[in-house]
Amino acid sequence: MISKEQFESLAFSLGVSDFDLMIVADGSGTVANKPCGYYEASYYRPDCKIFEHSGACSCGTNNFAELSPFLLALWQFNHNTQGKIFTKAVLDVLCVSDSELTVKCGNKEYTRSSNAALWASLAYYESIYDFTWKWVSRNSNPINKLADVKSRANRMLFDKAS
Repeated sequence: MISKEQFESLAFSLGVSDFDLMIVADGSGTVANKPCGYYEASYYRPDCKIFEHSGACSCGTNNFAELSPFLLALWQFNHNTQGKIFTKAVLDVLCVSDSELTVKCGNKEYTRSSNAALWASLAYYESIYDFTWKWVSRNSNPINKLADVKSRANRMLFDKAS
């Protein structure tokens, strides 16, 4: 089970002290016509709530699988907080991934031309929240390690079922 202490420890190790929502995600895929899997764990700091999303798709690249769970987490968070009064005008979202490409696209160091529909969806959330994207080495912390295991397991289960 993931704890708030693990999220706080990860934020500390990344040198990020100010965040409201942290999302740690991973994806597993190969090529576009093969199954892909994903997993994310998110932590809403003001309420000390932890959420998880996990699943697979019948087809999708690894890059698609790396980005998708961030959108699922943001959709769920936004949906669950409709009408909520926040103490801050704009919430700070910390996105953590072991995908250098996802992080560099998130930070707009690279263009967002691949998976444009997903990046367009993320742009909506960027109009409401402030984002910080951080890269971590694969399996470098307990949350990322769990995300790696679960995303791969989801892909394999879907691959066996098809």
